[in-house]
Amino acid sequence: MRRVKSEGLSTEGYSRVANIKEFEAKGKPVISVILGVNAYAVFRYDDQYFLTDAACPPYKFPLVDAKVAKDSSGRITVEEPLTGSIFDLSTGESIAWCPESGFDPIRGAFQILKKSENPEALATYAIKVTEEGEIW
Repeated sequence: MRRVKSEGLSTEGYSRVANIKEFEAKGKPVISVILGVNAYAVFRYDDQYFLTDAACPPYKFPLVDAKVAKDSSGRITVEEPLTGSIFDLSTGESIAWCPESGFDPIRGAFQILKKSENPEALATYAIKVTEEGEIW
């Protein structure tokens, strides 16, 4: 990811959300942030960063313990741990909406309740990373 100078980012409509050092401090690929009354999740995969809503669309469960991975198509994805729903972190596209889960009765129940609904995208937001490691 190309790093930018921080001057002028606030006048461009960006708000500081995190610093990349926070990922090392937490030891996880996701951190939660609150800006005003809104909750967001910041994800890291290698040297790429993504900003989304903090809650997963199907049931609004938090994404703080979500798994971040690269799928077979090369997309960086996030899997919500309770329902197993998977989203593309670049676009928010739903890749797997409450998928069938084999022998997991909890995921199976969530799948039954949502299988007739149209999948929703995960809200994603543009970010910039500064030379100092600040995420805006």
